Amino acid sequence: MKKIKQIDLFIQVALIILWVLSTIFSKTYFFYGYLIVGAWYLFSLICYIIFGSHSQTRHHTVIRIIIITIITVLSFGLIIESWLILALYFLLFGSPLLVIYYTYVCYMEVKSLNERPLAQLK
Repeated sequence: MKKIKQIDLFIQVALIILWVLSTIFSKTYFFYGYLIVGAWYLFSLICYIIFGSHSQTRHHTVIRIIIITIITVLSFGLIIESWLILALYFLLFGSPLLVIYYTYVCYMEVKSLNERPLAQLK
């Protein structure tokens, strides 16, 4: 699992860097990169949740609370239109922040996995 997390972190960072560079040089690729980075983020997050490879840290609790909040607001958005618009705006502008935060969490996990085995028992 350690190697998979390292590869996942590398892909996340590479996609984010490529997205930023492609956006700087050509504004037409902004949404393509946005969708590709977001798709990888969701794929990675779902895989880690399904296979249970995430450690139970405060960061993962924050991510789960944010996901539950988004799902709840989207559900209420089916009844109250203004909530749906609010949730969609949050997803549009908040998703890049969530991706960066999730990449940071993955980095911290890989860093802790690379420590000496006895250091992980703290």
